[in-house]
Amino acid sequence: MKEDKGGEEEPRYGGCEGPDAMYVKLISSDGHEFIVKREHALTSGTIKAMLSGPGQFSENETNEIIFREIP
Repeated sequence: MKEDKGGEEEPRYGGCEGPDAMYVKLISSDGHEFIVKREHALTSGTIKAMLSGPGQFSENETNEIIFREIP
Protein backbone atom coordinates (compact mmCIF):
# COMPACT_ATOMS: atom_id res chain seq x y z
CA MET A 1 0.00 0.00 0.00
CA LYS A 2 1.36 3.42 -0.90
CA GLU A 3 0.44 6.92 0.12
CA ASP A 4 0.49 9.78 -2.37
CA LYS A 5 2.09 12.99 -1.05
CA GLY A 6 2.16 15.71 -3.66
CA GLY A 7 3.00 13.47 -6.57
CA GLU A 8 5.46 11.32 -4.60
CA GLU A 9 4.49 7.87 -3.48
CA GLU A 10 5.86 6.72 -0.16
CA PRO A 11 5.52 3.15 1.07
CA ARG A 12 3.11 2.76 3.96
CA TYR A 13 3.27 -0.30 6.14
CA GLY A 14 0.51 -1.95 8.14
CA GLY A 15 0.59 -1.86 11.90
CA CYS A 16 0.24 -4.38 14.71
CA GLU A 17 -3.35 -3.57 15.59
CA GLY A 18 -6.56 -5.33 14.65
CA PRO A 19 -7.42 -8.81 13.44
CA ASP A 20 -6.03 -8.18 9.94
CA ALA A 21 -2.74 -6.62 11.11
CA MET A 22 0.25 -7.20 8.86
CA TYR A 23 2.68 -7.39 11.80
CA VAL A 24 2.78 -8.83 15.31
CA LYS A 25 4.93 -7.79 18.24
CA LEU A 26 6.91 -10.44 20.12
CA ILE A 27 8.26 -9.33 23.50
CA SER A 28 10.98 -11.25 25.32
CA SER A 29 11.17 -11.54 29.11
CA ASP A 30 13.93 -8.91 29.22
CA GLY A 31 11.75 -6.39 27.39
CA HIS A 32 13.16 -6.57 23.87
CA GLU A 33 10.46 -6.08 21.25
CA PHE A 34 10.49 -7.70 17.84
CA ILE A 35 8.00 -6.66 15.20
CA VAL A 36 7.68 -9.35 12.56
CA LYS A 37 5.36 -10.03 9.68
CA ARG A 38 2.33 -11.96 10.83
CA GLU A 39 2.75 -14.54 8.06
CA HIS A 40 6.25 -15.38 9.34
CA ALA A 41 5.19 -15.52 12.98
CA LEU A 42 2.39 -17.95 12.09
CA THR A 43 4.94 -20.57 10.99
CA SER A 44 5.29 -21.32 14.71
CA GLY A 45 2.45 -23.56 15.88
CA THR A 46 2.52 -22.01 19.37
CA ILE A 47 2.31 -18.45 18.10
CA LYS A 48 -0.37 -19.43 15.60
CA ALA A 49 -2.47 -20.93 18.39
CA MET A 50 -2.03 -17.82 20.54
CA LEU A 51 -2.99 -15.44 17.74
CA SER A 52 -5.82 -17.38 16.14
CA GLY A 53 -7.34 -19.19 19.10
CA PRO A 54 -11.01 -18.82 20.04
CA GLY A 55 -10.51 -15.73 22.17
CA GLN A 56 -8.98 -17.48 25.15
CA PHE A 57 -5.71 -15.59 24.73
CA SER A 58 -5.56 -11.80 24.97
CA GLU A 59 -2.78 -11.94 22.35
CA ASN A 60 -5.28 -12.44 19.54
CA GLU A 61 -6.76 -9.00 20.34
CA THR A 62 -3.55 -6.99 20.71
CA ASN A 63 -1.21 -8.89 18.36
CA GLU A 64 1.44 -8.77 21.10
CA ILE A 65 2.91 -11.88 22.64
CA ILE A 66 5.00 -11.66 25.79
CA PHE A 67 7.34 -14.59 26.31
CA ARG A 68 7.85 -14.48 30.07
CA GLU A 69 10.31 -17.40 30.06
CA ILE A 70 12.35 -16.47 26.97
CA PRO A 71 15.06 -13.78 27.36
